Amino acid sequence: MTDFNNMGNTVARTVDQAEASVQKAYNQASDAARPVFKQLADSMSSAIDRLETTGESLKVAPQHMTRSLRMAVREQPLAAVGVALAAGYLLNWALRRR
Repeated sequence: MTDFNNMGNTVARTVDQAEASVQKAYNQASDAARPVFKQLADSMSSAIDRLETTGESLKVAPQHMTRSLRMAVREQPLAAVGVALAAGYLLNWALRRR
């Protein structure tokens, strides 16, 4: 019976040592990974901020272009008609060549 008790104690110590080793390895891996994940989160946050800014700019860009085009047409209506005719001619020419 004493041999079984000794064997049980040995197994329990081995399991405890294995658990401590696994816990130590887990803590080391967690500590090593923490700065990497923080840097990744910071980079993603920065990228999201840039995308939001770019998205807002893209929403406003067509409005600015339309306003600018309207002003140009009002300031030089004959030139605008000439540009429209030339664009129509070039488009017609390009489509006929196909």
